[in-house]
Amino acid sequence: MDTHELDGRRTSSYLCRHEVRYHGRVGVVACADCGCLEFYGARGPLDPAEGVAALFGNFDLVGKVPAIAAPADHVLAYRPPLGKRAALDVLPAGCWLRVHDELWLASDRQVLLLATPNRLMVDNLTRGA
Repeated sequence: MDTHELDGRRTSSYLCRHEVRYHGRVGVVACADCGCLEFYGARGPLDPAEGVAALFGNFDLVGKVPAIAAPADHVLAYRPPLGKRAALDVLPAGCWLRVHDELWLASDRQVLLLATPNRLMVDNLTRGA
């Protein structure tokens, strides 16, 4: 049985089977059952923001989308460049995963969605797009 820390409380799940999935040199543990999201590089664990940037930093901003069923009120959609769609395969489809206190991500295997309640973060994520 795996135990996990989720929103400040410990949870147990017989359903969780965590394994690192790689895209290039970045490893990801992403679990739809418990919400676990971890990133790994060649030297060990990565900061979550660094992991997101390494995997999805070259994606193109599509724009803002309605925040229906999102964990925050600002949602941005990103499209992978040609040949980079496989980066989305390391994420479970159709569930929001918490990157940190003010950032969540989700994927439908076609588009990456980032959700945040922080307007300044939205401005930073859309700057230059």
